[in-house]
Amino acid sequence: MVADLESVIGKTPPCTTRNILGDSRQRENTVADESLDLAVTSPPYLNNYDYADRTRLEMYFWGWASSWGDITRLVRDKLMMAATTQVRRADYDMDNILRPELAQHAPEIYKPLRAAVSDLTRLRQEKSGKKDYDIMTAQYFNDMYDVLRETYRVLKPGAAFVLVLGDSAPYGVYIPTGRYIAEIACSSGVGFRRYQLEDLRKRGGKWPGNPQRHKVPLAEGLVILRK
Repeated sequence: MVADLESVIGKTPPCTTRNILGDSRQRENTVADESLDLAVTSPPYLNNYDYADRTRLEMYFWGWASSWGDITRLVRDKLMMAATTQVRRADYDMDNILRPELAQHAPEIYKPLRAAVSDLTRLRQEKSGKKDYDIMTAQYFNDMYDVLRETYRVLKPGAAFVLVLGDSAPYGVYIPTGRYIAEIACSSGVGFRRYQLEDLRKRGGKWPGNPQRHKVPLAEGLVILRK
């Protein structure tokens, strides 16, 4: 990253950098409508990775947290859903776990996504760990819907939103995350005009002998949305 930055020093026009402590699921009033030329992100993958746990060393070192409960309250509860450690099952109504806007504006995605969540609910009862993959998956797309809407608001017409994403297969149930997000983005509920998908690399081949791991081939790629 340092080499990349050094390679462009003096070759680009001066610019102003501004850091905003915010939540891309919510409206950020300091960023005006149609004011940005480009949005780039690598959001959490739907792979049950606890990003809050990655803050533990720094949180403990600086004295900001002293327990898992502190990390949950200060970090985990503020993150978009991507791990079962974020789920408190009693908080959710499984009959209405996916937000109604998805059914209304993106029924072609809602139906297979609803089916996948139902499969995960069934498989949960058959697995010893009883992971809450069903709620994690539903809430992940609920959160991404809000991210897509807010990003659409702040982009100029013709601007791009580029996401680096990986697909997923919790309990072996395949979720084409990038395609689902792209089609939700281009639904009437969000409004992007078109999308492009580009594969970057294969994933999941490091542990072929692990009996606990599914055998579904996965990939990482780009989702390029155009307003």
